Amino acid sequence: MVAVLGAALVGVASPGPAAAVPPPYAGTSTFIDLNWPATSPGGPVEFDGWLAFLPGGVSSAQTLHVSRQDALGLHALPDVTTDAEGHFVLSDTPIHHGSNIYTFRYPGTESQAPASTSVTVLVDGTTSELTLTAPSTGKRAAKLTLRGTLTLSGKPVPAPWTLQVVRKDAAGSTKLPAVTATSAGAFSVSDTPPVGGNNTYTVTFVGDNFVTGSTRSAVVSIAHDPTTLRLTTKADPKKWAPKVTVTAYLGKTHTNRKVCLYAKSHGEGQRTLKCGYVNSSGNLKTTDLISTRTVFTAKFTGDHRHAPATVTSVVKPPANVTVALISPSYTKSGKYRVFKRKSNPVTKSWVSPETKGVCMYYTVQKYTSGKWRTVSTSKCHKLNSASQGKYTYKGKRTVGVNYRVRAKFAGNTANKATNSYWEYFRFRN
Repeated sequence: MVAVLGAALVGVASPGPAAAVPPPYAGTSTFIDLNWPATSPGGPVEFDGWLAFLPGGVSSAQTLHVSRQDALGLHALPDVTTDAEGHFVLSDTPIHHGSNIYTFRYPGTESQAPASTSVTVLVDGTTSELTLTAPSTGKRAAKLTLRGTLTLSGKPVPAPWTLQVVRKDAAGSTKLPAVTATSAGAFSVSDTPPVGGNNTYTVTFVGDNFVTGSTRSAVVSIAHDPTTLRLTTKADPKKWAPKVTVTAYLGKTHTNRKVCLYAKSHGEGQRTLKCGYVNSSGNLKTTDLISTRTVFTAKFTGDHRHAPATVTSVVKPPANVTVALISPSYTKSGKYRVFKRKSNPVTKSWVSPETKGVCMYYTVQKYTSGKWRTVSTSKCHKLNSASQGKYTYKGKRTVGVNYRVRAKFAGNTANKATNSYWEYFRFRN
């Protein structure tokens, strides 16, 4: 391969009046011609070149400075000396694979222009390749083993090589002990991961000047230790709109002792009740007032060793049901409303929280033979759009006997079934 790569360098006159003395190099040119291999499998690289002067040619030995630039940096090589006709040769052995840039420079003289040229030689390197297999899952604090192979240009390595290993988990990156590939290229990595979650193992072969480096990674999902998280709720089961005591208990964990408590009532979004650290007994407590079915939730986000956990508890309070005997006209005697015997008492009911279309059942009892006995139980009377119900008693009645009536809310998704208090009445002639 022949190329004329030297540049013809001539002096350039300065602006202004012509100089009294001709500038250096006036009318001279210098050329460097080279034969060189564009690629090399490794080993010595041979250069064959000529230094040429115009006009006149080279008439004595000249010196050229030579350098080589590779991935390791810039290296000054021994000078080369031409023969009396300008011919020179160079033999050099590169020290790194890849691009090697050789520069030949003639410094010039007082009467001869300088020149330089650069050429590139691509030095082949041995290609390395890693394989790595790992279990897909594992347990925290339990030993696991990854296995792999290192090959050079598709063949087993001719001698043991050292491989670097790094584990990356939620706590950060950790450099593990280096491992050595056997002469067959096989290696293994043993580790006991301390942190749950995804653990990424990266094996790196750094290579050397003539062997390319390579890297391979594998991810192992490490199970966290189970977390003990309990949630208890305490409320009066018969009271409407009760105050609920909510208590979360967190068992043993590594570093995180924080729990959050939430509440989601029927038809509403989730509310944060409290977030904080459990006390020395592992408890976090708060209270909440509710009027409808509410799902209480305790959440623990986990830490490096223990798994996240979520537990729930549902409290469904009764509805608030009130009743009143409203018609026809009556008189009062203590807690009793007194109606004429031929009248039909009307009972009105109200339900909170407001709802409609839910069945109300009305029960009438009379006191006889020393106890209250049921004399009438109504069919379903649905609440209207104002969350109100109405019932008219048309059953048998006895003058001078005590009666009472109450309403029962059948229950719905928001509140459980519940009875009202009793309303008392009598009949007179």
